[in-house]
Amino acid sequence: MKSPFWKRFCTITITFLGLVTYIVTIVNGLPGAINEIAKILGPIISPFFVYFNLVFSLPFAIFLLVMAIISSGTYSYRKSIGTHRIPCSLIGIFHFKVANKNCKLLKTIHGDIYHYYYKIKDDLHCRRINSIDDVNKRFEEFLFIIHASILRSLNLNLTINVKRLIIDRQNKLYLVPFIHYRNSAEREMETQRDFNYSYYIDRRRYVRLPRYVEMAKRYYKDYGAKRKYEVNSIFTYLVAQSKSHWMSNNLEEDV
Repeated sequence: MKSPFWKRFCTITITFLGLVTYIVTIVNGLPGAINEIAKILGPIISPFFVYFNLVFSLPFAIFLLVMAIISSGTYSYRKSIGTHRIPCSLIGIFHFKVANKNCKLLKTIHGDIYHYYYKIKDDLHCRRINSIDDVNKRFEEFLFIIHASILRSLNLNLTINVKRLIIDRQNKLYLVPFIHYRNSAEREMETQRDFNYSYYIDRRRYVRLPRYVEMAKRYYKDYGAKRKYEVNSIFTYLVAQSKSHWMSNNLEEDV
């Protein structure tokens, strides 16, 4: 029984190329052999490269065009569900409307952190945690669980920073450092951000965020290097407006 034509063709071609390579190598050395083989194979291989570009590049271009159309078509909707009318990303829509259908992702995160949270609460109540070092260690573990759950469910690699809200004898509010967990990118940085600042909170209830930004800039200008506390316009905005969350990090568009 004869072998298929393509097998015989490949066998003959490989044998021929091997023979040519051997002869040219003897005559011109290895560099000359490589050049000659390239001259022979160039016209044969080039149609395959053209076919490869048509097969793979065209679908990719179509995919980019479709994504651009979807992005443009959903712009108004993404803007309506984004914080402060800043449009969320297409991936955000996927998580918000598809992956999180019936609050599936949020329920997953809740299930991941629920039992550990109440175990810490119970240990504190029953005084099984006796020192501040033990408290910090347990909360570090808790933040790690939150970080891992959010990364697994929402694919968000976040830095989680926890501060305590206190009031002093002059009835002024401050945020003071408590504990934080850096995301993987920040943990690998040589120069890491400083999370140990205490922040002064101004409780004046301006209507829009730009007023808080102006207040923060004025605080820096008035006190300069003598200031005792930092001022963060977002922290001040959240506390003064009784907001429970902040989703946007694009302050240029916010103001």
